[in-house]
Formats: sequence, C-alpha cells, structure tokens
Amino acid sequence: MNLEYKMESSVINRVFMWTVPRTTSMAVLKCLTKVPNSQIWCEPYVWSNYFAPDAHLTDFKQWFKESWGVDEKDIEAVSGGYLASSHSYQWIKEQMESTPSNVDLIFVKDHGFVFTGHDYGLLPKGFQHTFLIRHPYKVFDSWKRMINRGVVDATKRMKLTDQPIHLLPKGYHFQEQYEMYQHVKQRIDANPVIVDADDLLNDPATYLKAYCEAVNIPYSDELLHWEAGRECMDSQWMVSKEALMADYRGGHNRETFESTGFLKPKPCPQRVDLDDDVLHCSDKIMKYYKEMYENRLKAMLKTLWKKY
Repeated sequence: MNLEYKMESSVINRVFMWTVPRTTSMAVLKCLTKVPNSQIWCEPYVWSNYFAPDAHLTDFKQWFKESWGVDEKDIEAVSGGYLASSHSYQWIKEQMESTPSNVDLIFVKDHGFVFTGHDYGLLPKGFQHTFLIRHPYKVFDSWKRMINRGVVDATKRMKLTDQPIHLLPKGYHFQEQYEMYQHVKQRIDANPVIVDADDLLNDPATYLKAYCEAVNIPYSDELLHWEAGRECMDSQWMVSKEALMADYRGGHNRETFESTGFLKPKPCPQRVDLDDDVLHCSDKIMKYYKEMYENRLKAMLKTLWKKY
C-alpha cells in the first residue's frame, strides 16, 4: 500500500460509494480491485470517526478494546494498513484530492453516518457520489444474525436496539445515508447514481456494467469473477490497521472473501418471519429507503432505451 503522492495535474476518475451495512459493498470493492490502475479505499472516514484525534464516536475505542481484548500495541502490530488514530478527516480529504502515481481510478466505500456532526467541507472535491442500498428487512435481519453469530441460546441473543450509538447510529444508518444523499443532490449532483444490491446480485453483468458506464469506470466481464481470499484487503486496498483488526477478529466479511463472484440473493423475508427489533428498525427508516429505491439505477430500461 503506497501512500506517496505526486502533487501534479492529472485526470483521475474519483468515485464515492455511500452504503449501509450488509449491502454486499465489500464484494463491489473486491471486483473493482481488478480495474487496472485503481486505488481502493475501504471506510476511511468510519475508522477515523472512531479513532482519530477529531473522532466523534470515541466510545467505540473502549468497546473495541473490551470486546476483542486488543490495545494500541496490538493494532500497531497489524501488518499493512495505516493508523486511523493518527489521521484526521482533513488528512483523508487531502489524500483523496491529491494525485497518486500511476492511478486512473480512486474508488471509496464509506458510510453516511460518518458525517453526522462533521463539516461537509471535509468531503474531498472532484468526486462523483453514488449510493448502494438494500431492503431494510434484509439489512437488519443479516446484521442481527452477524452480531449473534455462534450464540445458540436464543434468550441470550443481542437485540439490534440494544446496541450502543457507536454501533447503531440514531438514524439506523439509513437516515444518515439519506442525509448524505440529500447533501449530494443539493450541492454536488442533482441525479446521483443509486444501485440496489439485489438488482446487482440478480443480474451483475447488466447492473455492474451500467454502474461502471454511469461513473466512467472501464468495464469488462472479468470484473464479475475473482479469486477467493482476503489479499485484496490485506495488501491492496487503502485501509486502516483498525479496520483490518476488526475484520480479523469479527469475521464480518468472511462470506465475501470466500466467494469467487456475486452470489444470487435470497428472497426478501416476510414480516411474520422477522423479529420485533428487526421490524422496529426497518419501520423507522423505510421511508428513506423507498425514496432512494424509486430513484435507483434502472439498468434494464437504460439498456432498452439505447436500442432506439
């Protein structure tokens, strides 16, 4: 991972993808790693928001230590990555706006909640902002299963609503993503690209190609398949040591790293099959999802229009 930059004029395609948890966004990062001369950033603002000098969610650092028994020395010893604890939002902005050598694409995946309470002026300039969404039933059901992985006794499973604010923000991630969406619409791009994860998973050849065309990323069918393994995150992406440690300990992206391509999605669960806390979170933010869903990338229609 090279953090040396040449400050000179160059045309670099710069793209943000704002997500919520459990949207298959890591699979998107993995496939786009295959784009020649690409630099992939994985959640830089998230981890600075937890660990940096200007962090807002400082309770996360203590939770991190207590949950996984790691301290600063353990994090510093992680092979690869940079220390989020030493890098502010301003540093991230400067890296994004600078000109890395031999890079044609800078692609960043992050979460909207990281700008709650922060100045939008700390967003880097010159980026296209896009959004990856997924039905709340799927997001929250998957999230609950993730945080209770290995807990056999149902009475001991953690409820989503019992999580502290540094794990579940007040707007349950969807409102914060929507607020970023509104900021982008009003200040940067009136029609930002929105992709629904299930559209992508149901027909990756069509929707990934349409997304790439919309944001000027060179597409080939080779992007649809990749080697199993986590080397992309460990040695290729721009990622913090804290994020690497969390993924080692939590195994949150295990399925993605074991995969070799986009997997077909399961049907959306029915209300009667979901727990009360999943329904509570979903109902609170469904209006934000629905509005963004109505404005999503309709790749099939776009393909048909091109024929006429």
